Amino acid sequence: MRESIDLFHGSGAKKSHALIRDIFFSAFQNPYLEEGADGVVLATSTRPPVLATDAFVVHPLFFPGGDLGKLAVCGPLNDLAAMGARAHYLTATFILEEGLEIATLKKVVASMAQEARAAGVAIVAGDTKVVEKNKGDQIYISVTAMGYLETSCAPHPRRLRPGQKIILTGALGDHGATVLATRKDLAFQGNLNSDCANLQPLILPLLNAFPNIACMRDLTRGGLTGILHELILESCECGIGFKIIEEKIPVSKAVHGLCELLGLDPMTLANEGNMIIFCDGLTAAEVVPFLRQHPLGKDSCCIGEVTSRAGQLELQTLYGGERLVMWQEGDALPRIC
Repeated sequence: MRESIDLFHGSGAKKSHALIRDIFFSAFQNPYLEEGADGVVLATSTRPPVLATDAFVVHPLFFPGGDLGKLAVCGPLNDLAAMGARAHYLTATFILEEGLEIATLKKVVASMAQEARAAGVAIVAGDTKVVEKNKGDQIYISVTAMGYLETSCAPHPRRLRPGQKIILTGALGDHGATVLATRKDLAFQGNLNSDCANLQPLILPLLNAFPNIACMRDLTRGGLTGILHELILESCECGIGFKIIEEKIPVSKAVHGLCELLGLDPMTLANEGNMIIFCDGLTAAEVVPFLRQHPLGKDSCCIGEVTSRAGQLELQTLYGGERLVMWQEGDALPRIC
């Protein structure tokens, strides 16, 4: 009979202690966890600290190119990268459903540990709770990342200005399309792979080489159009809008085929290893070839520019016309991350 999580694992008693020691401590082992205290004292830096928090409820737990554990590490690391910060520490909270197979939990935790080690970050604190069967869905994870600013001027939406160029580091929708195809067991899912990746090795050297980059954001829920509308809202005092050129927006054949089949727009699908970057035109001409030297940025390209048409997201279509792109009321693909 396969071992599974029961309510005693969340009771705070002996069984809870065994779960934490046997699964989490053994996978995440580091001197901070070995202290066994209620909190952790971290090394300080002369640089400003930067925090990012994210929660992950992706369904299914495993998909081509990634899984819940990998996603839970890469997501907050990319948030820090977009702020110009190098990650050093993670904390993680696990909400487990009664009946979850312990083998499944171990597989997710092992993936988290592997991704954290590869990124050079330590998972230094955490918590575990168990909810009754049918009160959750296997595993939910909440992660906080802490790092230190690597640049003298952090990228920020308030630094957006008309005339700046818009750069993508990869093709649209790979993660969202892959999770959807896996969830629905669509026949051609073998051609799809999530782009889930830690972008710090791509982005931090970029900021070191080009410290005048104005703004960055990792493309997750809401996709390209959702993120651009968010940035319009967050930079409202700057009075800017965006114009993107459909012909220049990279979309893989597999993602395009899924969107055609299901009537989806690739510009609304999530990525988990794609950054959108804003900088002046002269810098952009150097940034794109710089990014293309790295495997994570090989498909980088310029797709449009910041405009002075406040609040408007414009699309130049394949046929040469222009139209406004509205912000969706909701996400058609829940639990993508």
